[in-house]
Amino acid sequence: MGSIVRPGKVTAIDAGKYLARVKFLDEDMTSGWLPVLQHPRAVVSVNPADGHTHGASAGYWMPKVNEMVLCLYPPIFNADGYILGVVVT
Repeated sequence: MGSIVRPGKVTAIDAGKYLARVKFLDEDMTSGWLPVLQHPRAVVSVNPADGHTHGASAGYWMPKVNEMVLCLYPPIFNADGYILGVVVT
């Protein structure tokens, strides 16, 4: 499981392409450009006590340089990984 799910620190981002590079501290190795998973159609609705509603959709998200992220690497030879999200401590 250690090579499938990996934490690391973001070293660079390409916001226009939703890609980032990650340094894996356990191996002192930096990844290639990894896609950042998105949820562009996620919708949040808020229903305040007075009965009216507010809707909002989640926009695109990118991690920041130096943030810790969790990456997923499919268990096939030479597979590219994905950034799942930020690790909040």
